Order: sequence, then structure tokens, then C-alpha cells
Amino acid sequence: MGMDRTHAKKAASSYAHDERDLDMFPDLDGCDCSPRWEWSKEVAAGVELFKQGSYSREVYLVEHGLAKLIRVTEEGQEIIVGIRSPGWMLGANSAILGKPYPMAAVTLTQCRLRYIDAERFIRLARCDLEFSWYLHVLHTQELHDRLAHVVGLRCLTARQRFEQLLLQLISSIKPEGSREEVRFKLPMKHWEVAQLVGITPEHLCRLQRQMEQEGLLQRESGWLIISGLDRLYRYEEF
Repeated sequence: MGMDRTHAKKAASSYAHDERDLDMFPDLDGCDCSPRWEWSKEVAAGVELFKQGSYSREVYLVEHGLAKLIRVTEEGQEIIVGIRSPGWMLGANSAILGKPYPMAAVTLTQCRLRYIDAERFIRLARCDLEFSWYLHVLHTQELHDRLAHVVGLRCLTARQRFEQLLLQLISSIKPEGSREEVRFKLPMKHWEVAQLVGITPEHLCRLQRQMEQEGLLQRESGWLIISGLDRLYRYEEF
């Protein structure tokens, strides 16, 4: 499968330079809203931050690590809705609308979270111009990313979507290694990865075997080894 070399270079560059920490997210004409987040805490992997159907008491900002959003259907089926990496907020929509969480949030890796009381969050959103603009940009970015995801499901191959997801995880986890070889463990179950890519677990296995045959990916005792980030596809249209 061919790939534009410009896209490849940008993909590698994104891992080398995308240090998305709270201090630089978002950088909006000098806007720095980090002091508004009153507390910070370390949370282990597998911790449920809030339950589906409950009301917002706190709003979280992911400073480091990954969290997942999951929805449980009436039949008891668990669906992974998305992952949230550093810079994203959790629970803001429910706090603003005064509605229950439509899904639960669970940490995928050890996370460092900043958080704020929901009532104070609402006051800031209504009265603090700088914070309101910060919030508006984050929500707009989320809409933008969701649109890109929907378009990707229609326009990209399953292989391209899987490679995009790998790039996103690598950029967030920041594993040891270089652009030439990166070694990390997937923080999600096999079926969760397949759901995010929009394919069956069986098809995901076929994609992984194909990438192994090409020398792009290796699996070793639960580890994934990527040989050359510049070989992974990155969707640049959005």
C-alpha cells in the first residue's frame, strides 16, 4: 500500500515533537488556563472516573496518560466510544448540560489528571472569558476530530485506520525508542482496538499478520514493535 512521503515525514515528526502536555494545550494567543484546575492526582490504570447515567460532580483534564469512554447497552454489550489523550476534558458536556453521563470513563493507563468541581467549572465557563474561549476551542476540536473519524470510516481502508490509531497511541504513550523502532504495549483489549478501527477482531488479526509479513510490525510477549514510524499512514486532510 503506497503512502505520500510528505505524510510519512509528518507522521514521524508528530511523534518526535508532539509533547502535548498541559502547559501547551491549547496555546491560544497566550491563553493559559491551567491555574483554574485546582487539584491534580495520579490515577492507576483501570479506574472508573465516572459511571454511565450518573451526574457530573467533577470535570477532569487529562494531563498524562490515556482514558477510554465506554457505553453499555441494554443487552449488556460494552462498546468503546473513544479514547482521550493528554489535553482532553472528561465530563464537561454533562456538567454544562446538567444531564447524566451518556457513557462511563475509565483510565487505560496510569494517568495524571487535573480536576475541578463541576459548579466552579460552570461559573468559569459563564464568567471567565479566557476560560470560556479555551473551552470553546476544545469542544470545536472534539467535533472536528469526530467528523474526521466519520469521514475516515468512509474514505480510508481498515489498514489505514489501524495505522492512524497506532500513531495516536504512540504519540500519547510516548514509549521508549526512536522513529526507527518503537516498542510498546497496547493499553486496550484486542476487541476494543477492532471496535475503534471499525472492523471485526478477526480482520484485525489479518491486518497485523500482513504488517508482520512486511516487516512493519512485530508481536512479542504482549509487546508491539513498530519498525519505522515514517511508514505508518497519517490522514492529513483534516
